Amino acid sequence: MPSDPAALERAQRATDRIKEMILRSAGPAAAEKEGGAKAAKPAAPAPRVVPRSRVAQPSTAPHSSPASPVRNAGRPAAPSSSSASGALPWNADAPLTKEVILFDFEQSTEGFSVHEPGKWTVVKGTRMMLSPQAATGKHALLVSSPQESWLGMDFPDWLDFSALQRVSWWMLSAQGRTGNLAIKSGSRWDWCELVPVAVETRDDGFVRYEAALKEGGPLCPQLDTEDIRGMHWHVSAGDTVLLDTLRGL
Repeated sequence: MPSDPAALERAQRATDRIKEMILRSAGPAAAEKEGGAKAAKPAAPAPRVVPRSRVAQPSTAPHSSPASPVRNAGRPAAPSSSSASGALPWNADAPLTKEVILFDFEQSTEGFSVHEPGKWTVVKGTRMMLSPQAATGKHALLVSSPQESWLGMDFPDWLDFSALQRVSWWMLSAQGRTGNLAIKSGSRWDWCELVPVAVETRDDGFVRYEAALKEGGPLCPQLDTEDIRGMHWHVSAGDTVLLDTLRGL
């Protein structure tokens, strides 16, 4: 009987991730032997439930991606030490279940940073803080960027979103803009840009957006929902945005 291409692709992804974990745990020597080049720094330990106040270390740098033609915005590249992921409020050892809160910004802005498109360096002159003006709870993440940028974080290890159909978040933009959501996935940190849909608007200006986790289209050539590596929102030059309550649905 002929093989199922989809099943073979899933099996190959699983094999690649297992191999990656083995190389990470074996240390730089094994990575150098495998790749024939200078090894990268060891990655973070396996993800687990940790308190929100603890800061994790960045994972091994992924392959760089070419520039994106969309709005002249560059694709997210390798995470730097300044973009180390903060504590994650879920158990990443298993697929995330529906109706999970990914970030609520009630206590911290850990792990979040603002990056310049293309170069993927941290934007200077950016203001980032917790704001009492929130869509839910007591705080939201307030960011003001002097130039076009990407706001978000790279995770310390992959996360499994395969049980989720979409993601939602609250956002308030001083310029009334809708920032696309960029998701990086897979061992090569492939780029996928999702265009959100406004589903609810409040009197104070907050808008709740949703984006479907699906493959296809010129902005999202592929998305491996079993291997999510980072999430970033597009911020226009000179805009001030409030981001709050990111959920998986």
